[in-house]
Formats: sequence, structure tokens, C-alpha cells
Amino acid sequence: MNQFQDYTKAFSNMAMNDTYQKTAANMEKAVSIALNAASEVVDINDRWAKDTLARAKGVAEERPSPENMVRTMQDYASSSWEASAQYLASYTEVARKAQMDAVELAIGTAK
Repeated sequence: MNQFQDYTKAFSNMAMNDTYQKTAANMEKAVSIALNAASEVVDINDRWAKDTLARAKGVAEERPSPENMVRTMQDYASSSWEASAQYLASYTEVARKAQMDAVELAIGTAK
């Protein structure tokens, strides 16, 4: 007597394999987004720290007179404040890019 092969298990395995492959690809993309953002944040931190140290070194090397000490410290504080705004804007841009990439990934996953 002829027996028909049961293809149910084969098709089920193919569907699970396809789902696994899609999930793995999406996880790889999500991790890539997070790692790229983290790397950019570390670069910003590094630049900000080096910039701050260079400004502090400039103040220390200047050796202002007591009459100019307040002005020197105000200049340092002002330049630090301006730099902070620039670096915070850089963080915002990294976050915006990561968010947009994540939204694209989510939309692509839903399709």
C-alpha cells in the first residue's frame, strides 16, 4: 500500500526557520543601531573632555593677575557653557538618528 508523505512537518520547519532568520536579522540591525549610537556618544564624550581640559589648561597657563581672575573665570565659564550647548546638540542628533533608524526597522519588521 502506498503511503503519502506528510509534508506538514517540513512546511512547519520551513516557516519556523524563516521566522528565525527574520528575527535574527532584525535583532542584528537593532544591535547595530544601538552600538553605533553608543560609539558616537563615546566620541562626543571624548571630544568634550579633551576640549574642557584644553580650556582648563589655558586658564592655568594664563596666570591671571588678581584683578583679572574674575574675568578669566567668567570667560572660562562662558566658553564652557557654549561648548556644553554644542555637545548637547550633538547628543540630541545621535539620539534622533538612532530613533529614526529604530522606527524604520520597526516599520520594516511590520511589513
